[in-house]
Amino acid sequence: MLFNSYTFIILFLPLTVVLFYAIKQHLGQVPALALLVTASGIFYGWWNPSYLLLLAASIGTNYGLGKLLVHRKRRAILIAGVAFNLALLGYFKYADFFVTTMNALVGSEWVLLGVVLPLAISFFTFQQIAFLVNTFRGTVIPGSLLEYMAFVAFFPQLIAGPIVNYRRVMSQFARLPKGIPWHDIARGLTLFSIGLFKKVVLADNIAPYADAVFGTVQVGGDIAMLDAWGGSLAYTLQLYLDFSGYSDMALGLGHLFGIRLPINFDVPYKATSIADFWRRWHITLSSFLRDYLYIPLGGNRRGFTRTQLNVMITFLLGGLWHGAGWTFVVWGALHGFFVVTQNLWERITAKRALPTLRPLSWVLTFLSVVVAWVVFRSESLAASFAIWSSMIGFSTEPTASTFTVPVLAAMLGILGIIVLLPSPVRWVREETKAAGWRPHPLYAGVIVLILLASATQFAKVAPFLYFNF
Repeated sequence: MLFNSYTFIILFLPLTVVLFYAIKQHLGQVPALALLVTASGIFYGWWNPSYLLLLAASIGTNYGLGKLLVHRKRRAILIAGVAFNLALLGYFKYADFFVTTMNALVGSEWVLLGVVLPLAISFFTFQQIAFLVNTFRGTVIPGSLLEYMAFVAFFPQLIAGPIVNYRRVMSQFARLPKGIPWHDIARGLTLFSIGLFKKVVLADNIAPYADAVFGTVQVGGDIAMLDAWGGSLAYTLQLYLDFSGYSDMALGLGHLFGIRLPINFDVPYKATSIADFWRRWHITLSSFLRDYLYIPLGGNRRGFTRTQLNVMITFLLGGLWHGAGWTFVVWGALHGFFVVTQNLWERITAKRALPTLRPLSWVLTFLSVVVAWVVFRSESLAASFAIWSSMIGFSTEPTASTFTVPVLAAMLGILGIIVLLPSPVRWVREETKAAGWRPHPLYAGVIVLILLASATQFAKVAPFLYFNF
């Protein structure tokens, strides 16, 4: 079931919200929580009910290990739990990648396993690894199994994040609002509508321009320099609008139930450095990699050279998390290289008091991100090298560009809006009277128009891009 479908918006969501508040008001919070878990199970099993067995096995095992860690705080139990989760993720996500790589390296002829990637396994695996580590550290004490099921399977964040912290979410489930939080519902509908518009009106209509360029190159076709840059910019916008749209919708859905999920995007295309970009893009994944990989590796505590090595390892594994392919490894390596280069530059210039040219820093950062997205989107390294070659004018058979001036102007206009306007999430969530958002008839009218515009696009429903990861 997709957030951007009639089934979800017209049937599943209204029914779940109404039943949740009716049950909470008349039967109490525990039955209401049970309703959320049941609804989340239906939501997750909509594509393939067999996925529910895997999710249930993962939840049951991790909950049992968490309870065991409370009574026996032994590192061996933690290692076993982390190994279980990584083995599960490794089999379903990387088994065929490993077989393909070994066949290429040693000339073997192992048969691919044909493993189908279950939805959300990357997200709920990382979330539960963090739960086990925090339980071992003593910062988390598991509650009931029902509460843990709600923590993992809460449908607004189950499929593509954000990756949530157990304490932060469970403290909210424990104090669900007694009445109907109308202001939270207004905020939720606003965020959901903005995210829906980003996805179905903007991202899905930009997608064909990116697909045309990357598809042409993948089958061996040649593209003009303008097409290479136009297609790369199109994908840069498509991915941002698709994933930030999903994240806005997830946060909005959380508000409908009185739950504030963590912000996952803070206008990353405003970044003036790659490090700044990763503080803004997929914030909860960046935080996970920092807290559970980079810092345990030593962080920046073991000298400059070791710090840069830790940066590279973190980005390589972060790239591999996104997908089982060498294109994702190279993408991670590029971002690691960019951050290491930035650190070297800051080290060299630290004593020279050079002026900071923010516009130039923004241009260099954005171009670096666009160039890296090429290999992220490409289906092979050869295709990405072909596009990069065309971007610098090495197209062997230049063709007439398929990007018209109005199309390019529209994409640049969308980029300008993204960069110049404040984050809609922070605007809607802001509580202060000076800058805060409040329900207003004008806003309600705008949201209705946005929803109507989005509804006209449902005939061509497309899954969210991060469902693949």
